[in-house]
Amino acid sequence: MTKKPFRQNNHALIGAVVKRAALAIPLVSTLLVLLMVGVQPLVEANPGPSVPTLSVVYPYPSWESCYSNASVPLKIEVLVTPNSSGGAYAPRVFYSLDNGDNVTLTNVKEGEHREQVLWYQAYVSFTASSTLCDLTEGNHTISAYAISDGKVMSAERTFTVDSSYKSPELTLISPFLIIT
Repeated sequence: MTKKPFRQNNHALIGAVVKRAALAIPLVSTLLVLLMVGVQPLVEANPGPSVPTLSVVYPYPSWESCYSNASVPLKIEVLVTPNSSGGAYAPRVFYSLDNGDNVTLTNVKEGEHREQVLWYQAYVSFTASSTLCDLTEGNHTISAYAISDGKVMSAERTFTVDSSYKSPELTLISPFLIIT
């Protein structure tokens, strides 16, 4: 067995070290970047409603519905975090129509209680209802506000009143099945 000269063995060893270092550098630099930036936790795809939150249930938005008379129903829903006994304090609910004065809704009713299940946060729902009367033709904007546990929430909805609006009608010309 012939021995290779020292230089050839040294070059082979250096080549192997350089190859391994070239593979390790991207991995190490990626780990360093992640440590410096911080790794964010994964976010659930459908985490459920965030609490507290406020929404205008109806009137429906103008792209979804049109109201044909001057009286339009109003329903506002507020989801709040339950207190330690499982209940919740009723939020104060207000609305403003077309940037007018705030109107306080006093008929706030407690609704659904939802326990925390998996990633869904526990909440208690409250609703307040009214009827918006004597509305003029055209677009209107309802701004809803609620205060719960010192947090102020708001939501806005635009809807349309058009007295000439007629719901689409369907006329059945012939049934699909004729029984004799």
